[in-house]
Amino acid sequence: MKRLVLCVCVGGLLAALPAPAFGFAGNFDYVGHVKGEPTEFVGFFVKHTNSGRRKVAGFTVSQIPYTCRDAPDGTTSGWRFDAKMRVEPDRTFLGTGPWTGLPLDPYGVVKGKLHRGGTADGGFKLNGELAGPDTHCHTHMQDWRAARQPPPD
Repeated sequence: MKRLVLCVCVGGLLAALPAPAFGFAGNFDYVGHVKGEPTEFVGFFVKHTNSGRRKVAGFTVSQIPYTCRDAPDGTTSGWRFDAKMRVEPDRTFLGTGPWTGLPLDPYGVVKGKLHRGGTADGGFKLNGELAGPDTHCHTHMQDWRAARQPPPD
């Protein structure tokens, strides 16, 4: 019972944090949302390596609902995918690994494709301690769309 109360309290504190505390800011190269859900946000950067290849970095999601088997269901505040993902010649990218949200340890997958004309789409999924330490939660696969943002002045 104490563990459940702790999990609920930690989850409530994380939900109360504003998304910018997790790096979800208006300066992403691409910004969008989960398909059909305009309040569930996605943002990421497209960087160039010294050799000229492109990489997707800082893939961040916010306000994503999750379900748990040992804690109440909830909604994420904001999570950032740790890995940088190489953009392949066909403009696709894929990564699996940890998401940032200390002290929790979610793990998941991100996939996507950059389209001509400044749009992108794909999917992501998170698994792990989304509701607090020692919880077992997941988001299901979420389809997303994003658009390239104009460069800052």
